[in-house]
Amino acid sequence: MRNDPAKGLGLIRIGVIGLGVMGGSLARALSGIPDREFTLLGYSPDPAERDQAATAGAVDRVAESAEALVGDADLLVYATPMDVTLDLIPAHGPLWKPHAVLTDVTSLQVPTARAAAEAGAGPRWVGSHPMAGSERAGFGASTRDLYRNARVWICPGSGDPGRGAAEQVRTLWKTVGAVPEAVAAEDHDRLMIRASHLPQVLSNALAAVLRGQGVTASDLGPGGRDMTRLAASSPDMWLPLLRQSGPELAGLLREVGLTLESIAGDLDDAGSSDSGRTALEGLAELMETTWTWRQFP
Repeated sequence: MRNDPAKGLGLIRIGVIGLGVMGGSLARALSGIPDREFTLLGYSPDPAERDQAATAGAVDRVAESAEALVGDADLLVYATPMDVTLDLIPAHGPLWKPHAVLTDVTSLQVPTARAAAEAGAGPRWVGSHPMAGSERAGFGASTRDLYRNARVWICPGSGDPGRGAAEQVRTLWKTVGAVPEAVAAEDHDRLMIRASHLPQVLSNALAAVLRGQGVTASDLGPGGRDMTRLAASSPDMWLPLLRQSGPELAGLLREVGLTLESIAGDLDDAGSSDSGRTALEGLAELMETTWTWRQFP
């Protein structure tokens, strides 16, 4: 018999709060599962997104309020920006069904896990962070295949010896074609500050310099477009994350600054006939190192 993750979810009600790129894509993917047994509920504070999701058939029912959805969901997904999620968790704690499993899609897991624990979620909270997304925003930017083959970090809560809640969240992501992988919340956040937040801010910095030099986005070639794609990401989504990762991210940015200053010094020296070859050899060595790192991950 074919293994069908959707059957593992069973006769439950799945609630998605937030119907932008992340939540909308999850709803689209779940609603398209053939012969599914679960019911899909959705809510967005944006009336336009609620209407779009209903028209697209992305949910079985659009809730009138987040509170109404929370009290009706057996598996609840917070697909909202981090600051919104941190506000909603304590407000919704008294409304959660007694055995509801709770998860999110934020790119920092320690703050949400802490808030969930304080709200009494205990082992029912299982953080999840899909390595997928878009620089665009809103339900109109959501796609049914956003999570297909995407890695999703799963951060199980403590005190769940049978891992029942974690298994249900894992099944949720397998159902939409994602590849879940377990990790401790602290290890996850340390990696994300380096692998996601640092590239985001560097892309913003590069775009700012190019803009200051009179370069437009249409002037860029493929490499420049790749390097500045993240600069189009929503500040509303990123600023709460950067606030949480601030001190550690600041140290990494200073490390990048030292590397850039060293390269700038080499290029200054390259104009000298005496030291130019030595300077360029140093830069060539750096580029060889990074080429190897990128080609052979």
